[in-house]
Amino acid sequence: MMKIDATKRYIPVLIIVSLFIILSNYISTQMISSNKIYTKILIISSKQRVLSQQLILYGANYNSTHSSKDKLVLEDKIQEMKNEYKYLKTKIYTPKLQSLYNQLDIDLKAYLDNFYKLLQTNDVKYRIQARKQSFKILKELDLVVDEYEKYAHSKLEQLEQYGIYLMLATLFIIVLSVVFVFIPASKIIDKQTSRLKDKEEYEETVIESNNTAIIAIDWTGKITTYNKKAQEIFGWTKDEMIGTRNLLNIIPPKYKELHTKASTNYLTTGKSCGVIGKIHELEGIRKDGEIFPITISFGSKYKPKGAIVVANIEDITKQKEQELLLIQQSKMASMGEMIGNIAHQWRQPLSAITTHASGSLLYKEMEVLTDEQMIKSFNEIIKNANFLSETIDDFRNFFEESKHKEPFSIIQEVEHIKGIIKNSYINNNIEIVQTQPDEDVICNGIKNEFGQVLINILNNAKDVLVERDIKNRFVKICIESTKTNCCVKIYDNAGGIPKDILPKIFEPYFTTKHQTQGTGIGLHMSSEIIFKHFKGTLVAINEQFSIADEDYYGACFIIDIPLNS
Repeated sequence: MMKIDATKRYIPVLIIVSLFIILSNYISTQMISSNKIYTKILIISSKQRVLSQQLILYGANYNSTHSSKDKLVLEDKIQEMKNEYKYLKTKIYTPKLQSLYNQLDIDLKAYLDNFYKLLQTNDVKYRIQARKQSFKILKELDLVVDEYEKYAHSKLEQLEQYGIYLMLATLFIIVLSVVFVFIPASKIIDKQTSRLKDKEEYEETVIESNNTAIIAIDWTGKITTYNKKAQEIFGWTKDEMIGTRNLLNIIPPKYKELHTKASTNYLTTGKSCGVIGKIHELEGIRKDGEIFPITISFGSKYKPKGAIVVANIEDITKQKEQELLLIQQSKMASMGEMIGNIAHQWRQPLSAITTHASGSLLYKEMEVLTDEQMIKSFNEIIKNANFLSETIDDFRNFFEESKHKEPFSIIQEVEHIKGIIKNSYINNNIEIVQTQPDEDVICNGIKNEFGQVLINILNNAKDVLVERDIKNRFVKICIESTKTNCCVKIYDNAGGIPKDILPKIFEPYFTTKHQTQGTGIGLHMSSEIIFKHFKGTLVAINEQFSIADEDYYGACFIIDIPLNS
């Protein structure tokens, strides 16, 4: 019962203590602020007295020298007195001050007017008049200073009294809070701390409920934490892992040497190799030897002979299977588009071969075939057959599986892809315009994948230009580069992507085409390739562009990749 009564007192006591602390802080702040303000006011008001007398001296100097320098000094002092007087007029706190300033407004204006006239005419009579008026001005300013001093003193005394009362009240409340709040609360905290230190409850509430594998090691490399999800993912039990240095059991052979060096270096020196605080896509190995994909992130706390490293691990096997399915579907879609491009590439040479072969047969039947005509026809047939062979090599190389990163020319790859889709563009009356830097742009990556992205974007541009029946059809390719990045922009003049679907075009399976025309995975996979394999970005916007001083409007796909990716 007493525990419940004490608990009921916690909230109101703490609220009262908080209020007193806030009030004390407010009063202290007010005292400091007021003191600054009153000090400033007293300084300025006292300075006004000095300035009123200095003006007489500067006026006399000007009367005697007539120099522009003395004139400027006098003007500055007049302006300074006006500005400071204007400030003081904003700090009228009492009726007496208001009365004093009412009179000062009249007298000071007349006083300063004499100096303005002195500056204009250099007539000594205005300085004499000002000197007579200065005695009255000085008395009035003395009264102002006295009134400010009295007001400031009374206000500061009042604030000090409030501060003393609040300090005593706060001390009283603090004593009460110690007896009725902090002592009972301390006992409760001790009990709660004792429960949190219990290892089984800690693991149950924090670690075991986590949906990712959590593994921690201490500064000696021993495993101190290994939750149920880790058991489920890797197959090793807690008994087999906790308290041991068996972490290498879940690391594939190709990573073991690197892991040993990096972990030993961090646990002994506290220097990270750059992996802590980031998410990495690597591989793990199960107890049965199966190697599978994972994402892993590291957290740590370092102190000599007390370092802790915690790894959060997620099995992404299903995610990778889904990605593989998307890749296969993307390849099938690309293959269908490539077959169309092959048909465009082959139509003309096949027609030429047929023409030369049938022509030769006709000349033979008519018995007018000469050796020269036959050789010419055979050479044309061979030339077109070689072109067909080269086209086969181009398309075979495009679909060749390669995961090897190597330096390649961005400009050359763009030219290569333009060659693949050239006839398709010609047959659909689409003109390609290209701008590029004078020097070649070399990127490190998988060339075929970059080419696949270009083909996807260029085929989409062709489809939308044909679908919307644009009369003058253009695609503009701009290649730009800096010391660190390369940017390829591909424009079309089809009018742009509707605003409601623009944010969705890189989502998997999103398409605006008929089901028989598109799968909706081309742009998604293109975005994935640029992001994951080139560490870059692929974005789409609607933008105006120019060709031969003519303005056009349409979609712009921007590929931005680091050159050292």
